[in-house]
Amino acid sequence: MKKTLIALAVAAGATMSVSGVANAFTSAFPGGDISLGGTISTPVQGALYEGKVGSLTGLDSNIPVGDTTVSIVAPANAGLLALRSVQGGFNSAASDKIANITFNGKTLIQAAPGRSFSNGAINMTLDVQDANGNKIGGITFPMQVAAVSAIVDNADSSVVGTSLYAYDNSRTYYGALPQQASGAVSSYSDALSIMNGLFSDISDYLPQVTSEASAPDGKDFSATGKVFNTAYAAGIVAGNTITLTLDNPATAGDVSWTASMPVVVSYK
Repeated sequence: MKKTLIALAVAAGATMSVSGVANAFTSAFPGGDISLGGTISTPVQGALYEGKVGSLTGLDSNIPVGDTTVSIVAPANAGLLALRSVQGGFNSAASDKIANITFNGKTLIQAAPGRSFSNGAINMTLDVQDANGNKIGGITFPMQVAAVSAIVDNADSSVVGTSLYAYDNSRTYYGALPQQASGAVSSYSDALSIMNGLFSDISDYLPQVTSEASAPDGKDFSATGKVFNTAYAAGIVAGNTITLTLDNPATAGDVSWTASMPVVVSYK
């Protein structure tokens, strides 16, 4: 099993200004920093997947002295993490075809306080530190995730598109998707729309589907006579609210804050 590390980070200053930036795809995405106000690093390895991370910067806001909570509305879609199969896809004989993802050593379900998905969205809460590394509060934000497969049948060239969930670690993107179909984005078309909203080029390598599955499914890419194409995206959707809660009432002056969570991508 191959493992690579990235870090989910959030940062801000004093006045509100938000922008999203996404890097180019990197072969065999091994990791980097998914960040809200952070930086990224993406070393390269050879494999069946490539990926990228984005950043949401300028999560700054004013808070009255004495208050403990401030909310920021995301003005645009912001992709944080993307994975996709390389151009041309792969078959069942390939190694490292299943990507599993953990967040601070946990699945998203385990890491999220509510431990539930709705249409692929889950509320995440991270500790917030000041510039000296002292905990000063927490940040809560909705993480939107979606994944698809587009599987080509070599016999007739038909292509079936499916929205994905992952009920155990034999299914791709386990740890970063709902573990039940009821929590996932219901259709291939809807999942693809969400993913393209977060990363405009996420679906560039996906073939045009000839039919769509009737419900989400988990994929282990073990069937013979098929070519597997797949993609995953996570991020924050425009209009969603990001809430920062301080442990103590705000005092006069500016406080720079950060929040981070290590993310490990494993291939098997």
